[in-house]
Amino acid sequence: MKVEVNGEPVELSAQATLMQLLDVLQQDLSGVAIAVNQTIVPQHDWDDYLLQDRDNIAIFRAIAGG
Repeated sequence: MKVEVNGEPVELSAQATLMQLLDVLQQDLSGVAIAVNQTIVPQHDWDDYLLQDRDNIAIFRAIAGG
């Protein structure tokens, strides 16, 4: 299955979850928010949220500033 993450194509196995995607991308989970097809997915759903072919995923990281 192919998805797009922050504008870049990513190939995943079928039935991949958001958490599996983060593992593939080796993402640190602290301060991260994820939107799939422009809808925020709560972190407590990442383990069970199944991705679909051609999903558009945006990964955001909170940054401190002043």
